[in-house]
Amino acid sequence: MFKAPQWFYTFVPFKLAVGCSSTLIPLLIISLGGTAIEISLISSAYSLASMIFMIIWGKLSDSTQKRKPFILAGFGGTALSFFLFSQAYTLSDTLVIHIISAIFTAATIPVSSVFLLRSARKEYWDQAIGEFNKISGYAWALGMLLGTVLLIVCEMDMLFLLLGIITLVSVALFQNQVKEKPIYVNRDNIISFSNSIVEKLRLMPIYIIHFPRFITFESRKLKHFYIASFLIFVSSGLLFTPFVYFLTEKGAASSFIFFISFLNSLISAFYYSRTASQVALFGGYSILQKGLAYREIFIAVLIGASFLTGSVSLMLATLCFCIFGYSWAQITIASNSVISRLSIEGKEGETMGMYNFMISLGLIIGNLLSGFIVDTLGFAVEFGCGFITLGISLFWIRQIKSEEDAEMKAQVKTAFQRACSEQKKWWNVLTFEKIDSYLTMAGIQKGDSVLDVATGNGVVAYRLAKRGCRVVAMDIVPTPCLERMENTMYLVKDAEEMDFKRQFDAVTVRNSFHYFPNPRQVLKNIRTALRKNGTLLIMQPIATESSYPFLKRVFEKKAPVRTFFTEDELVDVVESEKFTIIHTRIEDYANWMRTDHDEKIKGIHTSYSKGILYFSIPRGYIILLAKKS
Repeated sequence: MFKAPQWFYTFVPFKLAVGCSSTLIPLLIISLGGTAIEISLISSAYSLASMIFMIIWGKLSDSTQKRKPFILAGFGGTALSFFLFSQAYTLSDTLVIHIISAIFTAATIPVSSVFLLRSARKEYWDQAIGEFNKISGYAWALGMLLGTVLLIVCEMDMLFLLLGIITLVSVALFQNQVKEKPIYVNRDNIISFSNSIVEKLRLMPIYIIHFPRFITFESRKLKHFYIASFLIFVSSGLLFTPFVYFLTEKGAASSFIFFISFLNSLISAFYYSRTASQVALFGGYSILQKGLAYREIFIAVLIGASFLTGSVSLMLATLCFCIFGYSWAQITIASNSVISRLSIEGKEGETMGMYNFMISLGLIIGNLLSGFIVDTLGFAVEFGCGFITLGISLFWIRQIKSEEDAEMKAQVKTAFQRACSEQKKWWNVLTFEKIDSYLTMAGIQKGDSVLDVATGNGVVAYRLAKRGCRVVAMDIVPTPCLERMENTMYLVKDAEEMDFKRQFDAVTVRNSFHYFPNPRQVLKNIRTALRKNGTLLIMQPIATESSYPFLKRVFEKKAPVRTFFTEDELVDVVESEKFTIIHTRIEDYANWMRTDHDEKIKGIHTSYSKGILYFSIPRGYIILLAKKS
């Protein structure tokens, strides 16, 4: 497992100060007489300068093979900009200083990634990014809390001076803890380093590894995802750029505005790692849709709040901004997962560069539009534009997911049709005995009506029929390999589309959950198909600490795999769909797979003979019995 190195924490004072300033700077603009237009123009100038100089700093660090001086320059220049902000008396001063801030802050972004590469083995890069994001997120939230408290007792100029001093602490810590080593990095090959954007009223990327490069849209899904991402960030600009101004117009004090921002940032930081686990289980598209849907609902609430006044309006705005923090964790983690999977082989750098460009451009355009819309048409129209833009992107994401699910199911169909007759040869008495013991444990008796979901080679349906049950054997494959039985109905149907209603005493699912693109939907359908107090029996290989990458790698030689659940994860998802777990049993898991070479994995017993890899995973199989709640 990855353990965060000490230098990660050298960024904490810097992130704390920058987090505090993300709310303090709009408040400064308002105190100098600025309106939504000035906020949007100054934010857009920051975003544009940041995007340009990230490219410049990244290229310079690569060409000189020096990394540490650029980080130190970023920290020191950001501290200088805070000192200058304390002396800003006009909007022109604020604009110039904010651009200076963007130039120096941008130096910390592409360069810090190289230190991450040095700090973790390749298989732990994603964990390293997640850990760095979490530490940075909590530091950002702490900065918001600092602003909440200090603005009560001191003026803005004093707070800016304090932020400059805090940032200098990062300079000292980084200088003492990090040693310079020349490191060559081919950024085009670093697919797992996708960028994250923190929406705190202005562009503040945590990572942009790949530089913008325009490419032709060779993939329809990729083209649509670029457009959807562009619209997501246009909506973000429309929503967040005027938010401080909105709260001020509704009568919120500066400390209250900081407190709302603190809650938003804290919730985002808390959910980063949790969201990453959900993405691994259910896929980037599913979690992205969820995040966008939550945001869409609460933008509608925010539109309603714009028509209200007083404490009711502020309470609704606080609720919305907290939910936006939760949805942001889902949007950023899920988007990174999706774009990594969509990247064109051999053009990963160009793919990521174009993605960076589209989301940066979307946020800049959202920033520019927001001020003009607010000052001419009002907040309700502003948030309404964000609602419509986000709705279009959500529709696009759903279309892309539908296409990808259909492709995955078609590949699974092809793979199992090809392997069906061969699998039948592996039926044996030992398999029958095991399945019979599971059916007995579930209390399935003669005369019961039982649905066998994703029946595959039909072995469970066969044993159910032998037991005297009335069986429906259902599979997505048109010609499943089955021993035909008189009391069995054979049905070709997608498990995600079945529409049985309270027809079965029991439902069985064996060795299939890892192939379902949307396992929650399958569980919902199973629950609907069961009668009151009906039984669900799942027989499924599960991931252990050592087996997950092995299972993914081996099984995908046959057909696309969504994921493998751990024991706890499978229990949680079944319970979340209103089932009560009655019993679980963990056994060793033995199976075989066609492959062209042997595999030696610590903690897994393997042997290889004539193109067949036999393997056994200790405690790698679960028999889960649940009742419909």
